[in-house]
Amino acid sequence: MNSTIWFNIIYFVADILLGYIPQAAGCAICLYAINGLSINSGKFWATTGIFSGIAVVIRTAYNIKLLDFGFHTIIIWSIFVLVAIGFNKLPAVLSIVSILVSGIMITGTELITAGSLILIYGNENFSYMMNNTQTLEGRITKAVCGIPANILFVVVVLVFYFVKRAWKKKRAAKQSAQETTANEVTREA
Repeated sequence: MNSTIWFNIIYFVADILLGYIPQAAGCAICLYAINGLSINSGKFWATTGIFSGIAVVIRTAYNIKLLDFGFHTIIIWSIFVLVAIGFNKLPAVLSIVSILVSGIMITGTELITAGSLILIYGNENFSYMMNNTQTLEGRITKAVCGIPANILFVVVVLVFYFVKRAWKKKRAAKQSAQETTANEVTREA
């Protein structure tokens, strides 16, 4: 295999498999967390697949200049909301909120990663790595620099999901205990 094929494979793995797909999966996890649904379902995995497909198609079309607009992320998120409402039958407001929360989390994890890379490489080198996308090697470098943010985003959203579920169980247990106490008082009266 020649080096161009290898570079394209590396770019595919870094940009799509470790880039777009984890972000889309994180958005699906956040959608399910906000709506109080379990991620242990076929519908969740279908949603993750649909979100991933949307992200890959739109971002790839943007990268190859098939689409030429600067707000492709907004288009992706808008379609995510439509999928949440149409496919998942979830409330519109909670669907929009989940995508906005995802956006805030993605921004936070990207800022943490960018700050770390600036500390490691310096601002000038970091700017060069982010803006040197004329060559395949430059695009690979930029995609690789984004991998930690994507992994961190998935970790943060999973923590959010599990904390929210634990809080919900604790609240349900407390409410159940209060109802039991109220029933005992009623029987005694």
